[in-house]
Amino acid sequence: MKKAFKLIGVILILALAAYGAYSLVVKSVSYIRYERQLSSISALEKIQVGAAPVPNIILSAPDGNKITLYDELKNKDFVILSFGSIYCDNCHKEYRALESADMLKKVPSNSAFFLVVPEGRAFIEQFEKDLNIHLPIYVIDKDVPAKLGISKIPTIVLIGKDKKIKMYQVGYKESALEDMFQYIKKNAKH
Repeated sequence: MKKAFKLIGVILILALAAYGAYSLVVKSVSYIRYERQLSSISALEKIQVGAAPVPNIILSAPDGNKITLYDELKNKDFVILSFGSIYCDNCHKEYRALESADMLKKVPSNSAFFLVVPEGRAFIEQFEKDLNIHLPIYVIDKDVPAKLGISKIPTIVLIGKDKKIKMYQVGYKESALEDMFQYIKKNAKH
């Protein structure tokens, strides 16, 4: 009888260890796929300001509703998209800085600002809990950064009513949003 309990105990421990190893492999493969995606994106040319209209990007809001870039540009003169990832340390710095400076309240009224990531909603919710941030993070398709030629994250892009890129900042820079706000104020239609 004792041997049977020991055997069951060993089998249970082996099953739990196998499940843990499986979970680790699944998470690692997912992360590796994401890193490969970033590598392929980095091979693209950098964004060219005003070269051509950007494609119509679909954003999934925290509440699950879908909005499009072009619909936003019908009501606003400018849209700012901050491309990041929950796996990016510099993006974490940006999110903390945005929240501590209460930057979302400083966005000019003729503009819209969106934090966008290519990860799923479940990942984002866990990320927000882990970092204790309270920002509206929107989900985009994984191929959107490549379509825009974005090679590094974080990248902030300012898009005008004509659907062309007016400014962008590659990498984390604390004053990037303020610089874009200044551009918006200078180029506002009165």
